[in-house]
Amino acid sequence: MAPFSFANAWLALANGLLLLCGIILTTTAGTGLRAGKQGTLALGSNSIKVHNMYIGLVVMGIFILFTSLTGIVGSISPARARFLAFHSVCLTIGLICVLTFGIYTAGRVALDYRIIYNMSVSDWMGKSIASRKSLYKPYHCCSFTGPGDWLGPYDVSLGCHPESKRIGCQDALTEYLAGRFKLLVAATVLTTFFLLVCMIATGAVARRRARERAALFSQKARITRF
Repeated sequence: MAPFSFANAWLALANGLLLLCGIILTTTAGTGLRAGKQGTLALGSNSIKVHNMYIGLVVMGIFILFTSLTGIVGSISPARARFLAFHSVCLTIGLICVLTFGIYTAGRVALDYRIIYNMSVSDWMGKSIASRKSLYKPYHCCSFTGPGDWLGPYDVSLGCHPESKRIGCQDALTEYLAGRFKLLVAATVLTTFFLLVCMIATGAVARRRARERAALFSQKARITRF
């Protein structure tokens, strides 16, 4: 049996790219989770679910990293057929989970974007003081609760007054959420693509090794016969 082949090299390369995508997925979800703890998504009605899904994406990214490493080891160790079979199972589970978590989380972030984009100053004033104050420093949002409780020398144009037409941090928040949405979609699409490539490469390597084993058994049978 040949120790290495083009199919093995293809599998190793595909899993190397999958490893990179796993790093991107974990980093993207991790930064979203960190920002969520700072209150970035506190204004959305679905913020708790988004927070939970970011945790799921971090776990999923770590799983993808593990899966890619099993594929790399399987590609450089042709004799370990069981290891390659385990890698195939991990790829299938990873594909299902990445699609589920990625699509759902991107949808929830898009919903938060719509909520904040359409939010009026009166809606903003109706949110809890804790939510408004959690967004004050990172996005310069106003958490004022009354005429005598303004934070900073802001005026009507910055959304710190009941007569304002927009919230002061509305543009910054929508820009942040739009960026998160694009990153999540890109990471999910790239990871899904390379998962599929790895599945194809794994199948090619498995078929090649099966043919080699069959040829070896046939050769041994002929030798035994004579």
